[in-house]
Amino acid sequence: MVKEKKLRGIHLYASPETKELFKELYDLRSIPRYMLIDEKGNIINANLPMPSDKNLKELITEKLIVLTNPKTQ
Repeated sequence: MVKEKKLRGIHLYASPETKELFKELYDLRSIPRYMLIDEKGNIINANLPMPSDKNLKELITEKLIVLTNPKTQ
């Protein structure tokens, strides 16, 4: 489907076992899931809106400002 629809970005396939593990570890209730993960692998936000959401850029920018500004932590 990714190739046929020419979807951009990183798309990962997870086996049913891996999906169940992620659901347990991160209390996920639905897949697909859009998450913001920092460079250390920490989940910053596990409930981002879809990439097409007009507010996504603003949400990510806000998180980056907080993460890069020691005064806000």
